[in-house]
Amino acid sequence: MTEDAALHPAATDEPDRDRANANDPRADALEVRRKIREALSRVAPFDADCVVVEAEEGKVVLSGEVGTRYVRDIVEDAAWSVPGVTLVKDNIAIIW
Repeated sequence: MTEDAALHPAATDEPDRDRANANDPRADALEVRRKIREALSRVAPFDADCVVVEAEEGKVVLSGEVGTRYVRDIVEDAAWSVPGVTLVKDNIAIIW
């Protein structure tokens, strides 16, 4: 950490997730969907094909069915992790 970063916490090398996504240029919808799918393939403890990802101008809509809230949270976190995403609407149903 640089001396300037130590004096000014907002200047650290680790950006706040919300600020980072708000400042990134809006990503192409296909690229956003591809990156969300890649993130899910790395972390999802389930078949990610059960989730539908729609994206347009930084806004993402998630739909489909999963078995637990934990899995739904993983999907939503994966969507937020993609640069350029400014809004995530989670329409994923939990099927018991």
